[in-house]
Amino acid sequence: MPSKEFSIRGVIPNLITPFTPDGNIAWDAVRREAAYLDGSGVDGISIGAFMSQTAGLTPEELFRLCEMVRKLARKPLLCTILPDSEPEAILLLEAVTNAGADAVLVAQPHYLFQPDTSSLMSMFERLQARTRVPILLANLLGSALVGLPAMRRLIDGGFIDGILQGGGNGHLLVDLLRLRPRVPVFSGLEDLHYVGLLLGAEGLISDLAALFPAECAGLYRDFLGGNHEKARKRHERLLRLWRVMDHSVEQLARLRFALSLQGRDAGAARSPFTELSAEAARHVTETLEREGVSRQLRRQ
Repeated sequence: MPSKEFSIRGVIPNLITPFTPDGNIAWDAVRREAAYLDGSGVDGISIGAFMSQTAGLTPEELFRLCEMVRKLARKPLLCTILPDSEPEAILLLEAVTNAGADAVLVAQPHYLFQPDTSSLMSMFERLQARTRVPILLANLLGSALVGLPAMRRLIDGGFIDGILQGGGNGHLLVDLLRLRPRVPVFSGLEDLHYVGLLLGAEGLISDLAALFPAECAGLYRDFLGGNHEKARKRHERLLRLWRVMDHSVEQLARLRFALSLQGRDAGAARSPFTELSAEAARHVTETLEREGVSRQLRRQ
């Protein structure tokens, strides 16, 4: 069973890190985006996910990013680290916990090879010993997902305090939510958040929530209040919005363009993911306008 209490629940957007044209973090834009998310009705903020393009940041850069958001946000702060080895995981873990993270999500090392279950358990056991904050498994990379038997052993050994399940695998999310006993499970499947909540997920940690935080928070509140007709309508609207973002080549650029249409400055994606075709820009613009997102924010 888990070694630490993880009590955070609800909607936690992955802050989409703003960058300057030369690929450096745009710190003033980070402040604005963190303040916006903090005041949008969500239950926490997460930094460091794949779509935030923070993989490869030095411990010092990740410390500064985490520290800045921690000072601005009133809500709990989670940080995802994407290590290629245990020594790197330790450095990144120490950086974000020293900066004030309330919990750390750790992806399994996956560069070229994946660890066996016993080695993965040993790594998480040593990470647990180095921090007082909860540690969650960030099971996000579709090509290197941790399987259900390994997750069960991590849970039973008390080596993880929760799981973020994404990676495009809805079957794993369903199976995780059937485990008894289990740790808190969060949905990272952008188009299945409502389904995850219905099946028992404790919340969602997602890029969709960063794009449309108030709408995702409304979905969660409707679910908690038993207003499933309204929640389903929100789910269907969010699904239509996500479909125009979910693209194998231009996704990073589409996410940031969608933020710009809402008057939010996320800058360009880091090279070489900067290209956005005119057709994609038109499609994103038409979808947001059709769903009332751009008009709604202009009225505000």
